[in-house]
Amino acid sequence: MPEDARTALDGLVRAAMNQKDIQSITGSSISRMSQMDAADAASVISALDSDCISSADRASLFLALLDFSTLQSRLSTGALEPQALRSAMIPEDPHMAEAWARLEALQPGGRIYAIAKVSLLLEVYFLLNRELKDSSLEPEHSSGAAIALRVLADLKPGGTDLSLETAVFSQASQRLLTEVLEELDFIQRERGSWSYRLDDTSSTRLSQARNLLSYRSASATLSPLALTRAAENIVKRLGFIVRATGMYPSGHPAIAPSVEGFLEVLGSFFLTGPMVTLSAIGGELMVNDLQVRRRGGSVDSLLKDMSDRGVSSITFQNDTDAENVMRFSNVFNKAPVYIKEHGGLESVKFKYVLDTSRKYAIPLLDYFDKIGVTRRMG
Repeated sequence: MPEDARTALDGLVRAAMNQKDIQSITGSSISRMSQMDAADAASVISALDSDCISSADRASLFLALLDFSTLQSRLSTGALEPQALRSAMIPEDPHMAEAWARLEALQPGGRIYAIAKVSLLLEVYFLLNRELKDSSLEPEHSSGAAIALRVLADLKPGGTDLSLETAVFSQASQRLLTEVLEELDFIQRERGSWSYRLDDTSSTRLSQARNLLSYRSASATLSPLALTRAAENIVKRLGFIVRATGMYPSGHPAIAPSVEGFLEVLGSFFLTGPMVTLSAIGGELMVNDLQVRRRGGSVDSLLKDMSDRGVSSITFQNDTDAENVMRFSNVFNKAPVYIKEHGGLESVKFKYVLDTSRKYAIPLLDYFDKIGVTRRMG
């Protein structure tokens, strides 16, 4: 990517991060691009196309610039001539130019459904790559235009059904891809073949990029759906950290990405309050006041681990950092028999901190206590 295109794109992304909806993102982007000539604007959009699944902000910005009809109507009052931009895009990024043309050919109603499908696929890639990063696996690579053309080349791009064949993803991604598709309410029709049916409500939400905007780091609040997903992700990531620290030595490259991902999701919850508490109540797992409804390996495993160790809740304070998480995981990984024989998790925590660094025992205890553990009664 040319440095000047990268700089201009970074400016567009920063401006988009301050906008609350896709209409404002479109307006902000067009205002900035209007100051460029057609070749420079095409170069910036092409750079965005190549990198749009790397973050929720970039995915949202890509979706805002996908409908050329909107760009044409908004650019017509500025210095950047729409047809000059289209002409410049053909040699710069022919797939993006083709996506513009195919989408523009649809009727307005069908266009909304097509954009909604592209939005959902962008979310699939974004979430999958986040999971792959946490698992220290190679990310999936795709441009936004390639994702859009996958939708627009369908026999009914403006219809209600979106089909997804998992064969287009790497073999290493398949297990995590299945989890992501289930989380997003795709239905598996047969092995390797999934589908999603849109309605008026979901098509509006997706075409307005509300799904993507809910993941933005700049968001002051999260939607109920995003909070529910964040609750599930906290459990999944904490379970992965516990397993990884039990399997690998300290400093292993598989551990750091999972801790980073866990702290990122915690940060979403800290927007709503100073603490995040995971509680085991009557065989169910709660994250604050949200029940984790999707049962599976991560949830069942954490519930069992908590029960075996006599723990009813785990609380993370908003100044929890990677060091706190690692210390907690190392203590939590002690065998249940060891923990019971040494007076419970609180006592093991104290012994662990003293034994690992006697010189700094009191500061470390205070440092560790940013994560609190409540003992199970009975």
